[in-house]
Parts: sequence; C-alpha cells; structure tokens
Amino acid sequence: MQINSPSTKIDSAICDLIAKLSNFSDEHFDTGWMHLTEDELETLTIYLIQHLTQNLDGRLLAGLLLMIREQVESPCHYD
Repeated sequence: MQINSPSTKIDSAICDLIAKLSNFSDEHFDTGWMHLTEDELETLTIYLIQHLTQNLDGRLLAGLLLMIREQVESPCHYD
C-alpha cells in the first residue's frame, strides 16, 4: 500500500509535532531558552522525521499496529 494523496491526519500529526517542539522543555533542552528561529524549528522537525525513518524497528511497528487494531476492535467511548 502506498499513499499517493495528501492526508489531513498526517498533516495534523506533523503540526502536533511542531507545536510540541515549539514548547518543549526538559532538563536537557528548553525551546524558550534556546530562542529557536522558525527555520531551526522546521529543521529540527525534519531531522526528527528523518531519524525515525532511518531507525524503524519491526518490534515497535508490530506493537503500534497491534494497538491500532485493538482500538478498532473495541473502541472506548466516554460520553
């Protein structure tokens, strides 16, 4: 299977990643203290996606797929 058209879900996930990066702070890195430029934030996002792409792991993928399938089989609704 290959995705040939734009996906709003993928776009949304990338936007979430950028938002998380723009406000990220832990003991090793603080975005506010670093005063990142828009270009630096974009480049960090690209490098993170490239890192994930280069370090794909079958065990992780299998676990994520299992989680996805379990959610489809027994969706939880909290109304």
